[in-house]
Amino acid sequence: MHDRWYWLKCWLWHRYDVVVCRPLPPTWVDRDYLLVFAAFQILEDYVNKEDTHFHEDVYKTYKEGGYDEDRCREEERDWNEIRVLYGWWQKRKAEKYADDYDQDNEMLHRLINVRKYLWT
Repeated sequence: MHDRWYWLKCWLWHRYDVVVCRPLPPTWVDRDYLLVFAAFQILEDYVNKEDTHFHEDVYKTYKEGGYDEDRCREEERDWNEIRVLYGWWQKRKAEKYADDYDQDNEMLHRLINVRKYLWT
C-alpha cells in the first residue's frame, strides 16, 4: 500500500521526473535550446536542492574519509568542474537566445563528463 501512496503523491504533487526550465518562456522553444536549458536546469536543481559537496572542501572531505591521494584529487577536480559549469550557467541562462552553439556544446560535453556526481 505504501508504494501506491508514494506513487500517487509523486504523480500528483512531487513531479520528480519533470524538468521545468524556468528561464524559458512557456511557449514554443526550439529543441536545441531546450536541450541545453534542460540539462543545466537539472544541474542547477541538483546544486540548489540536494545535499551535495558543492560548498565543501572536497579534498579534505575525501581525505578524512580514508581515500587515497589520487582519489581525493580526482574528486576535487571534478567538483571544481561542477562549480565552473554552475557559474557559467548562471551567466548563460540570462542570454536565453544567445547564438553560441560551440560554447553550449562544449559545456554540455563537460557536464556529461561529470554526470556521475549528480546523485544523492
